[in-house]
Amino acid sequence: MPSDVKSFQAAAEDCQHFSGEWDSELPLNRLREIERAVDKNCGEARKQQNQLKAKYQGNKEIETLIAEYDI
Repeated sequence: MPSDVKSFQAAAEDCQHFSGEWDSELPLNRLREIERAVDKNCGEARKQQNQLKAKYQGNKEIETLIAEYDI
């Protein structure tokens, strides 16, 4: 896999991970950490996803990998 696709995949997985950690019963400082991580990783993944869709249009393997992430 190209490095830009690997970078997207890592950001997308981190986005999903931190999004799944949200719990209103967590301490406020932990919620803030999670919010920052979600904002950073999800924003980065969304941006990369759009760029990669255009860059690798026609590459079915990469298109399939990118489509696996709903960001």
